[in-house]
Amino acid sequence: MLTHDCIQQYWKFKRSRDMSKRLQLWTATPAAHEQSQANFDELLALARQQGCAWMILRPKRVQFMGGRPDLRQVFDQAWAQHYDHQMQDGDHYYGISDRLDRLILNWTQRDHVSHIHYWTRMFVTDRHQGFWRVETGERMTNRLDQMDAIWNAGFLARRGRPLSCAQPSQYGTRDSIEHLGRLDRRQLGSSDHIYRKLDQLYRSVNRDCCWPSSP
Repeated sequence: MLTHDCIQQYWKFKRSRDMSKRLQLWTATPAAHEQSQANFDELLALARQQGCAWMILRPKRVQFMGGRPDLRQVFDQAWAQHYDHQMQDGDHYYGISDRLDRLILNWTQRDHVSHIHYWTRMFVTDRHQGFWRVETGERMTNRLDQMDAIWNAGFLARRGRPLSCAQPSQYGTRDSIEHLGRLDRRQLGSSDHIYRKLDQLYRSVNRDCCWPSSP
């Protein structure tokens, strides 16, 4: 099961501007990296078990591309109860204890991504943050390759380090962007209201996301 207390402390010290806490980072780091390694190993094993192609890790976010892992295998009841409480406080609609196996499952016509975002607990340290090839356990560091992998799955890439799959409900999918690109907006004219709205939409999505043909 995943653990988080040392990792939580590590990020707290790392992001603090208080020099006394920054000094404590030296003592917190070894235990945090060890805990992060254990969490990484569990998540990677789960991804391999379910045939996922890619695993994307950020401190508070995990995404599995392909497969459909049952996340209850790595979250104990304490995590589940805490997540349920967090979701209720945040006015969200998905609980974790009884629906964790299908929590935030995003689909496109090409593939799907299992996604969990924890607001108040951390999964890994920066040592294990990254875009991982599940089969080999290797980190993909080239951002263009990351973008291509996400694009081939039918998603837009959410900006950040590493890139991650943008949620279709917020940003759309590869198909929607390709459809938008096929529209001949020149026939509408730059003063046309629909043209302006389409251009505004495109720019809004492109601020947070990228794809192979984007600026």
